[in-house]
Amino acid sequence: MKYIMFRTQIGSEEQLIPVIFPKQLVHKLVASAMVPCLRWHGLEAEPASAGEVTIFGAEVSCHGQSETLKLQSRPEDAAVIHNHDYLFGIDMPEQQPALEVLRKLTKEKPHGK
Repeated sequence: MKYIMFRTQIGSEEQLIPVIFPKQLVHKLVASAMVPCLRWHGLEAEPASAGEVTIFGAEVSCHGQSETLKLQSRPEDAAVIHNHDYLFGIDMPEQQPALEVLRKLTKEKPHGK
């Protein structure tokens, strides 16, 4: 599979939005289709990194590059993809495990308050 990591700003938080797609598609064409889609949803986004992604069970790895976008994959992209459902694309500098981050967020902002 291939992927593109889009960078956007929501309030004061930078968020990363991964888009994963089959190898038959070209990075540049997917990016040109996704940017207007994200804009329609109110998100100004630009490709930040791209390459190939391997997902095997709970293991995610990102590697390679996009020749058409002239972007490299980043090792930290794997953590963003793996934890996206839990952290919503917030790039954690330490790339902490998702459960540790969720515990911290729950203590800071309890549900319903």
